[in-house]
Amino acid sequence: MNTSQKYNEKDCFRTNKLKTLQNAWINCFAEKYERTHNISELPSIDSNTTMSDAKNSTSQIKLWWRLMSYRGHWKIAFAELKDYSWEIQLAFSKSNLLLDIWDSNNLDNIVIWDEELDIYKFIEKYIDVWDIIWVEWDLFYTQKWELTLLVKNFVLLTKTINSLPEKFHWITDAEKNLEKDI
Repeated sequence: MNTSQKYNEKDCFRTNKLKTLQNAWINCFAEKYERTHNISELPSIDSNTTMSDAKNSTSQIKLWWRLMSYRGHWKIAFAELKDYSWEIQLAFSKSNLLLDIWDSNNLDNIVIWDEELDIYKFIEKYIDVWDIIWVEWDLFYTQKWELTLLVKNFVLLTKTINSLPEKFHWITDAEKNLEKDI
């Protein structure tokens, strides 16, 4: 199997997810959402809170950009959100996560075909790396003192169909590859 077939299979898999979401009346290409901060501005915010403090907080930070990585655990998942300025770690907690849909309706469960999913499982199954999402809630520091945004609400703004290319994967001549690095 060559690399173009491999990429086409991935793209087909993402296209099938897109069609499934659209058939379930989930808007995969949402309108513009409010942004309160750029990611590079967040470390300047004085936030020495823990995760339990962030759950009870009323302050809200709203961001949107591209999801770079996702690693799920039992009741909490971590992801990296990256904009043009910087990146920040996101934490999705199973106990307090809502999906924001049309007309400001927030859901904690969603039904796709005959399968009822909580929003945490929905993210694991239907949100991919490179999708553009909007998130909202408050900052806290992990036990390793990494600045993290605990997500309460999220919206899928854009479902990415094509994965981003690898660097210079189309170049077969090693000398041309070296010229690009110079």
